[in-house]
Amino acid sequence: MAAVHPKLIEYKKSIEAFKTSEDREEALKHAYSALAALDAYSDATAHKDDAAAEMVQNCRQAVLKQIQENSRSIATSGRSSSSSSSSSSQEMAAASSSAIPKHAASSTGDGGSGKERQIGKFVDPVVSWDNIIGMRKVKNDLKQMLLQPVQMPQMYNNNYKPAHNVILWGPPGTGKTVLAEACAKMLDARFMSVKASDFIEKYVGSSERNIASLFAEAAAQRCRCMIFFDEFDSFARRRDEGTTEHGMQLTNELLRFIDPDKLSPNLYIFAATNNFTILDDAISRRFQRKFFVGLPSVNDRKRLLEHFLGLDDTVLPVEKLEHAAELTNYYSPSDIKNVVAAARDIMLERVCVSTHFTKLDDGSGKYVPCEANHATAEPVERIDRRLILKPSIKLSHIAKAAQKIPPTCTPMVEKQYLAILQKLSSQ
Repeated sequence: MAAVHPKLIEYKKSIEAFKTSEDREEALKHAYSALAALDAYSDATAHKDDAAAEMVQNCRQAVLKQIQENSRSIATSGRSSSSSSSSSSQEMAAASSSAIPKHAASSTGDGGSGKERQIGKFVDPVVSWDNIIGMRKVKNDLKQMLLQPVQMPQMYNNNYKPAHNVILWGPPGTGKTVLAEACAKMLDARFMSVKASDFIEKYVGSSERNIASLFAEAAAQRCRCMIFFDEFDSFARRRDEGTTEHGMQLTNELLRFIDPDKLSPNLYIFAATNNFTILDDAISRRFQRKFFVGLPSVNDRKRLLEHFLGLDDTVLPVEKLEHAAELTNYYSPSDIKNVVAAARDIMLERVCVSTHFTKLDDGSGKYVPCEANHATAEPVERIDRRLILKPSIKLSHIAKAAQKIPPTCTPMVEKQYLAILQKLSSQ
């Protein structure tokens, strides 16, 4: 008779302790211990046995369901408890957090060799609304949607819960990630940004385990937190006949955890995608609100140009700034940043290739490039390079940079985005 793996024995003991514990905090601690034992068993077997992998996955789903229910109960009771019981809860939170499995923050992606790969971690957001230029409408809509339930909770009940699942969609480089982080800062929530490459693995059950561990870590935060899925369309595509079994399981696991009716009141799910139409219909329905983040208007482009030029201590006259804004039509904020960086390189090109410089007669002691036959020309080898005056970015530099760097979003692509937006608005 084959011996039972020691980690399975440890799992059974933790589950038994979890079932018999009368204290929710203590039960949660044992549940995390059981999850850690399952993960250790999965690593030891390297998922070579499909039957064992299926058994582990079923056990993990049952444990995580109990973790979510206990976490919601603790969060509810914690809001109505006294300050002394709150202090005790925080101490137990630290104890239970130490029992969180290692896969809540990382996972093995090398077939069980022990090399850990970081999935992501919750951090304090640093981006605020003041850091975001333009996008006035979408910012106002997000503020109203997120702040109203916090400021007036009496307006909501169990039959009508505030929206916590949000999709930000639109052309690439328009600022969807910074919008999500600014929302997290506004809510005083911890923030985690993840991509498909952070948790998708080739071994049976590994990707599903990583998603489960991700939400287990969110449940352990004991405060408002936000999980932001970047490039969401890369792992939430519509299921069809060509979808693999692994893709089906991954989508099913994600559907279970982002169900708005079962989501913890302290957890917000944000996702960003450039291609809204290819998302799975069931996944899309889980997100109550969808916000289009489009290209900046001409006034927003002027403000963006003014901001990025200001980082180089350059100020363009109003009429030239307006001309530069017209030159950057269909450019996203990210594209405009790249154009200004390229314009700076073009501006410095003459300084870098010049062989002769002349001293300014304003008494500053600074040098500027000149021709070799200039009356006061000095070879670059004879001057202190630190005294060379840094020139300013001009409109001509921006025009040359815009010719070298085309916009990511073409007029035809923007027209397609606007057609999708109009269709959604009419539904």
